[in-house]
Amino acid sequence: NELVALQEEFGLDVELAQDLREAWRAAAEDSRLDVVNATAFARTLRSVPQALAERLFRACDQSRSGTVSLQEWARGLHVCLAGTAEGRLDLCFRLFTAPSPSDKEEHHGPDDQSPGTADAEQLLSLEATQELRRYAQT
Repeated sequence: NELVALQEEFGLDVELAQDLREAWRAAAEDSRLDVVNATAFARTLRSVPQALAERLFRACDQSRSGTVSLQEWARGLHVCLAGTAEGRLDLCFRLFTAPSPSDKEEHHGPDDQSPGTADAEQLLSLEATQELRRYAQT
């Protein structure tokens, strides 16, 4: 059973497992392959700014397939909804260091870092730390 598998794999209670599965099904209903693509993902999270929705999608897409399965959906969104502070900080790190689609269009010279990555100085900056803490507390 899908619900039992979600509960056991991610430690979800029945209600959260049901909510995540129903939201994923609604997002995947246009897909013939029973997956959620980036467009459907962003459409489901209407109140989230587009750039953040794109980064969250890539953080959830652990297989790097360009789609999010039910398991990837549950793994990523349960961190947002009921995850530990450590899990939320890890997600924030991945959100702020993951390249965005617009990064691919920028020109980077040979000495530049990969698009969207942050060096140690940037990650330790007060602004980045405050952003991570603010997100982790929500």
